[in-house]
Amino acid sequence: MKYIINLIITFDPDSRLLMLRDNDQLTIGLSKPGNRLLIELVKNNRNELTRETLIKHVWEDYGFSPSSATLSNHISELRKAFEALGVSKDILLTVPRVGFKMDAEIHPETKPPKEDGSVEMVAPRGYHE
Repeated sequence: MKYIINLIITFDPDSRLLMLRDNDQLTIGLSKPGNRLLIELVKNNRNELTRETLIKHVWEDYGFSPSSATLSNHISELRKAFEALGVSKDILLTVPRVGFKMDAEIHPETKPPKEDGSVEMVAPRGYHE
């Protein structure tokens, strides 16, 4: 499942890529933890996530034991990637003494039109408006 972020970026979790929708030559690859982190933030868009929740879902569930600094470094990776693609780094907000929150317009990417001209829309698991 691919996601459209703020109408200008495509996020493809399967290939771990962020790319401009109108220029797929401008692409940024994400690290595996950065990709998992962005998936969590996208699934929980506009909801505050604690540092502990993110560390559990992004690292501990995969057998890793990161520090809080590791989370901060990967948040920085994502902010730099968004900035490089022309989106404000403020898309990822720090919630003091809590954790982080993504504040974006996110839509699942529609599949190409079928032969009959209709478009199939597939909503991701855990998708919240």
